[in-house]
Amino acid sequence: MEFTTEFDNANEICIVRVVGTHKRPDDSIVLQQFARDFGKERGCLRFLFDMTQAQIVGDTLAAFETGTVPADPDYTQTKQKIALVYSSNIEAHKFMEDVAVNRGYQVQVFGQFNDAVEWLTT
Repeated sequence: MEFTTEFDNANEICIVRVVGTHKRPDDSIVLQQFARDFGKERGCLRFLFDMTQAQIVGDTLAAFETGTVPADPDYTQTKQKIALVYSSNIEAHKFMEDVAVNRGYQVQVFGQFNDAVEWLTT
């Protein structure tokens, strides 16, 4: 997995574009740690993870482990709003969203980039 970042100044969103094979939960923990560190450093509270060019590898247990947000032991990321955009069937990723939301995180999965931006900016 590789990722690049850019900051959308107009909408105050950190956009993270992920490419390659994304192995849950290990690669998800890397991205969670990035959001935690970048959020602290830059004061960014809105993240859009563009996963449309990533091949997601992981089963139901891996989705559950990803949704528990292990990279945030003190729950500081509950203040962040995080959107994830997938090119494949988003229903397959909704379980991870449900787990994270049940733990107090503001996370939502989308199939369209513009829908994610709209949700983040409202």
